[in-house]
Amino acid sequence: AHASQQEAGAHRARVEALGTKALAASAAGLVICCAPASVVGLVLGLKARSAAASRGVPLPTRATLGIVLGALGTILTACAYVFGFIASERDRAANDARIVAIEAQLGDQPRRARLDNATACALAELHARRTGLNGKSTTSLERFECPGALTQDDARATLEDFTFAPSSSKPLVRVNVCFKRGDRWFVTELSTSACP
Repeated sequence: AHASQQEAGAHRARVEALGTKALAASAAGLVICCAPASVVGLVLGLKARSAAASRGVPLPTRATLGIVLGALGTILTACAYVFGFIASERDRAANDARIVAIEAQLGDQPRRARLDNATACALAELHARRTGLNGKSTTSLERFECPGALTQDDARATLEDFTFAPSSSKPLVRVNVCFKRGDRWFVTELSTSACP
């Protein structure tokens, strides 16, 4: 009888430990929106439930909470990823549509000998939408402003104070737009310093 009580106590302690681990992992996964931690918590909670049922010991509340929070955390994280993907695709489609509209608006204007402000601003936005800033491409650019002066000679031009925001939550970025002319005018870079 004593050995049986000791064995039951050991099983109860193992189930309690699994329940504690399940609750900790599930709570962490829910708080930091981490699906792997939530899945670990869910699996540990289910192991605790299985171990409790096979040994005839009561399932601790911590294990039940671990199962519930693990399932909730996994579902919420999956929903967040799906929502993020849909928002990213929507931004990409809007960015692509704006690129097509700018290209249609520009027509043959970049082939002219002299740049005008409207063409320079359109080329600057087109370049920003295609390449981003400093090699960091993004499809959520917005709030384009083009109030700066345009200076040029036969082969090069500079548009000052071209501004845009990488996203709605980011501050405006102010750059100088550097142009070069070959068979047409094109942007060589968006520079935070003077153009070469």
